Amino acid sequence: RSSSKSPQAMADEDNDDIENMDINACRDKLRQLLAEKARRKEMTERLDEKIKALNNELAARREQAEEKKRVLAELRQKNRELEEPEEGADKDRTLAVDPDIIRSHVEEFLRSQVPNGASGRGIKKKFEDTELMVNKPPDQQRKEAIVVDTVLVIYVPPNSEQRYKLSYRIDETTTVRQLRN
Repeated sequence: RSSSKSPQAMADEDNDDIENMDINACRDKLRQLLAEKARRKEMTERLDEKIKALNNELAARREQAEEKKRVLAELRQKNRELEEPEEGADKDRTLAVDPDIIRSHVEEFLRSQVPNGASGRGIKKKFEDTELMVNKPPDQQRKEAIVVDTVLVIYVPPNSEQRYKLSYRIDETTTVRQLRN
């Protein structure tokens, strides 16, 4: 049969076939038609279930998209707020960047913490970096003044890609003879 025939024409053709069949052939034909009907009903049910599942998934994805849009809007708002600094925020940034301003504020705070009667007893109003350094004895200063360097010696044997590395700690008085020994 061709699928281009109308359902009515196919039904008429089937009726003609049924009239020419015996009872057993009609029963077989009926079983085939019932099986075809059950198969189509099952396929329709599967398609309905698939449509329900796809609709549920679509709804879930729409909810996710709405949530992402909401989060994006919140982040954009936060970025706008961060880009528009307040007047007080500029002052705070200046304090954090300029160490001289920080130093003067700390000195003011320290002076404010000193009792009123103590200001004339040797408390300085300005601190200098050299006064805050730790003084070390001259012997220790001489030991630290000796410069110690590290030398890396790399030996590559002829006709080889292998490399041997050796490092030595030296000072100004180290000679090559001392390194060889």
